[in-house]
Amino acid sequence: MAKKIKIKNFKVEQNELQPMTVGVFENRKTSSVGIFFIMTLFIAVIIFLPEISAYINGYLNPVEKPVIKPGLEPTPMEPPEEEPNYDEEFYNFQDNPSLTRDDILFDTFLLDKENNLLSLNITNNQKTTVVIGNLNFYLELYNEEQTLLERVKITGSSNMTSGSNTVFTKDISTEALEYATQFVLVQKEKDAYPPIELETDSDGMQSLVCTKGNEEVTYKFKNNLLKEFESKFSYRKPTEMLDEEYMVVYQAYQRDTNNLDAKEGITSTFFMHDGGFDITTNVNLQDAERTYVFSADTFLLDEEAKTVNFEIEAQGFSCE
Repeated sequence: MAKKIKIKNFKVEQNELQPMTVGVFENRKTSSVGIFFIMTLFIAVIIFLPEISAYINGYLNPVEKPVIKPGLEPTPMEPPEEEPNYDEEFYNFQDNPSLTRDDILFDTFLLDKENNLLSLNITNNQKTTVVIGNLNFYLELYNEEQTLLERVKITGSSNMTSGSNTVFTKDISTEALEYATQFVLVQKEKDAYPPIELETDSDGMQSLVCTKGNEEVTYKFKNNLLKEFESKFSYRKPTEMLDEEYMVVYQAYQRDTNNLDAKEGITSTFFMHDGGFDITTNVNLQDAERTYVFSADTFLLDEEAKTVNFEIEAQGFSCE
């Protein structure tokens, strides 16, 4: 059956023929160009978004530039001063230099070849009291070729008040006395001391035995930390010494023994025998303060073995 087609009637006015708009066609070319333009703008905004954001931020939050007055230029930043390397500063004994380290003045350096002594003057210019031995100053003695002959720790357990001074003396080797012409004054940190390996006995203890002249001291460690100190001092009367001279030496060491024994944590015993005397001193490091038994430093409880070894050797002892 054929499909019916509806026909819509248009009314035609009885006027003269005039143009009449029946429909409108889109301009597809113009529409495509507009879409392309919008897409291109959108992509450009995405690509340049950081620059646009920075520009807007700079506009909203402007940074004020310093105003430089005519004839004035900004002061350039000075580089920080480097700390001097005192390890490389050599001084001649004959020049008698005066050196200051941390407001401590060192001067009047002398080598006394007649008495085998090194001496110098120390003045505390700090505003506080100091113990010079705790500051870890060392004199390193060199010959003309700048070969190290001996290292001397500047020791002292007494308090030095502000403005006070003292004369430091230390017996040194004959080689250093004969050939030392230059020195270096340095301050060392314990961390820089070289390590030391000690044998451990069946009780888990390590021992360091050090000798100097008539003295023999033994430091005992547990896990390389100092626990015990013992000193043995032996004196033999020289055959050429007069009895009167010997009695002076005898009485002086007996007084020293009594003074040591009177200190808390220290037991010192004087033994007299034919031809001389011996002195044995034991220090309880838990009770005693750091002190000196004759020439030997007792150190403090739990001091590291490497510190004891380095510092006692710098006081003229040979250790093994």
